[in-house]
Amino acid sequence: MGVRQTYTENFDLIRTIEDRSKKLVAQELMKSHLYRRFISSAQVVNCYDVKEVPLWLGPPTMGKWMARGDVLPDAQSSSAAQSFWTNRYIATPLGFDVMDLWENEGNPQALFDLIDFKTMESAVSQKRALSSAIFNGLGGSQPDGLGLILETAAPAAQTQTVGGVNKATKAWWRNQYVQLTSNFGTVAAGTNLPAGILALLQLIDACTIGTLVPSDIVTTKATFANIRRAMLEMSTPYHMITDRQDAQYGVRSFMFDGHWVSWDPNCPADEVYCLHIEEKFESERTGGQDSVKLDGDLEEVATDNILDLNGGLFMITNPNVRQRALAPRTPYRQLQQTQWMVDSFNLGVFRMSDHGVSDSSGGAMWETW
Repeated sequence: MGVRQTYTENFDLIRTIEDRSKKLVAQELMKSHLYRRFISSAQVVNCYDVKEVPLWLGPPTMGKWMARGDVLPDAQSSSAAQSFWTNRYIATPLGFDVMDLWENEGNPQALFDLIDFKTMESAVSQKRALSSAIFNGLGGSQPDGLGLILETAAPAAQTQTVGGVNKATKAWWRNQYVQLTSNFGTVAAGTNLPAGILALLQLIDACTIGTLVPSDIVTTKATFANIRRAMLEMSTPYHMITDRQDAQYGVRSFMFDGHWVSWDPNCPADEVYCLHIEEKFESERTGGQDSVKLDGDLEEVATDNILDLNGGLFMITNPNVRQRALAPRTPYRQLQQTQWMVDSFNLGVFRMSDHGVSDSSGGAMWETW
């Protein structure tokens, strides 16, 4: 067969051409950072139906200092609640035209190539859906995405029900929020710093608990570029290049205030997320002499006890539904054979107040210098 020099989008024809590159050349590459970060680092909670998470709301009545003749304090009081989380399932179709199967019946290699191609397409489709759901899941049959869990509103104005707990009535179940009120590069009054940098510092401080700092700052590519530009404008190469790793600045990612800054193509425009995916301890946050990781009072009394001090985000899966395949079926009177790949995935949070989000009052201010 001669070389075809005519443009075509006919897949069967492309497969039969002899003098072609042996592999399809991908025309769309997209790195979904946060999904991969969850897969590699986040705590995984196995959930077969409903996962109940008991929540301790705070210390009970404080003790009473006594003097001779005083009355002992009343009975101890405390408060607890319970959140609950469920799995969400995604089914991705993997379809074959029966005509293709018939025409290649005597050519097993062609059949294997076709199956490999369709399986690859189904896997990519599923991963893209999961990567988007991290940010944009709307709840219901979809995962609870960050846009649902972390509201872009002042704590007192938050109304979403997350994990079965209503933020409108439970003040302790509200996320941190910072609003940028001018373009990122606008020099804030009384300072020589861009307004975006001040807002970012405020968001990090709001999400820092003593010496436990957020592990991830995730935003859009445009905001990421503004943060990088601000670091260059506020400093000099002499200040920035202090070791071998810093010397590769501009190739690697970078850290702001000790936090890795990353961008994800699925992140909604004009938003910055400040998250605790894993525990990150920095003693200098309280002066450099603090060896206590979380809450010193709780750490002293909660060793080997019932309390779990971890407040991070977690990933929910059903171990029985991980890349499960449903057998191929052919609908009545059709020549299309379809099978499905089914997976489970959802997000959860142990302590809502550790995490925060920021947007702007005028739209696109985070992404505008």
